[in-house]
Amino acid sequence: MQSIQTFLDLIQDLIIGVLRLNPAVFEAVLDSSISGILALIILFLAGISDTIGHSVVFFANRVPRRRFLFAIVVEALGFVIGVFIWAASIWLMAGFIFDAHQNYASVVVTVALGYAPLLFGFLILLPYLGNIIFVILRIWVLLAVLVAVSVDYNFGFWPALISSLLGWALITFLARLPFFRVDRIDSFLWRFSTGVDQELNTQEAVDQFMREIQSEWAGESDQ
Repeated sequence: MQSIQTFLDLIQDLIIGVLRLNPAVFEAVLDSSISGILALIILFLAGISDTIGHSVVFFANRVPRRRFLFAIVVEALGFVIGVFIWAASIWLMAGFIFDAHQNYASVVVTVALGYAPLLFGFLILLPYLGNIIFVILRIWVLLAVLVAVSVDYNFGFWPALISSLLGWALITFLARLPFFRVDRIDSFLWRFSTGVDQELNTQEAVDQFMREIQSEWAGESDQ
């Protein structure tokens, strides 16, 4: 039990350090023998929290209750894969543009840790504040990833920013190419995890869900 508590305390300290954008935390993780495990745990939990924050899409698309938890886990796994891809694009851009070469695994670990702010992703569900929280969390993640890349490559601010943004641009470009068919992959994962066809995008889902809630409240008030 004591070892489990020590492990949990370590994860807590890591999360707090990342949220504070403390470079020393990223350096310490790179020197740790269990850095990969720690980063993946934090990243997966962040993915689950962020997926819960967007779970209104599941409700609006009538995802069966028995599928709800499974859908969240599958979406979180997809989230993790997306982070691995972004880490790969940063790794490629840093090597191509700045001739800076680093172990890919260490890039994955530090970039994954940069997603710790999304542990608060469930707060996106809050009415009226959800969109603001969404933007704040994404900016927070970007800043944390910039710190991660700076530490891993011993970069200054601008090389870290250029590598990160161009890496994201590379992913966006490739995703739009016909032979990648990212839309089909997304559709398959949606059907596989939820058991229903996705008919509404996020904004449409939120609008419909809010209309239904308001209609129910209006009906109860009339009674």
